[in-house]
Amino acid sequence: MLYLLNAIRNAPLNARSYFAHVALSLFLSLQWDGFVSCFFVDTAPNVLEFIQLVHKLLKPGAVWLNHGPLTYHFADAYSELSEPGWLDERYHESIELSWEELRHALGVGGFRIEEEVTDLPSHYTLNEK
Repeated sequence: MLYLLNAIRNAPLNARSYFAHVALSLFLSLQWDGFVSCFFVDTAPNVLEFIQLVHKLLKPGAVWLNHGPLTYHFADAYSELSEPGWLDERYHESIELSWEELRHALGVGGFRIEEEVTDLPSHYTLNEK
């Protein structure tokens, strides 16, 4: 996989989309022993689809380790920055679950939470002003 990602990075611009397609196809066709994600879950317009996809990618007994907030990037779809025609259609499908709801969805989706830590410092959205 790293070889393919390096090939994508070093390919001429017009060939990158082909290499990206090949790498993504390979990644999605395999099953993995683990999946590590950071600041990932809340980037989905539909987090339930993410749960299904990650579960499909993992072998039975595999582990998903995730770190990050639930700030949901699709939550502020109708801000003053959204101009007509610029709004991503997925904003209309956005599902923004609380941690309690997400925990339940993970269980329904086939995951078992082995350890839950909710007080790790995370400076992704830090504003000291």
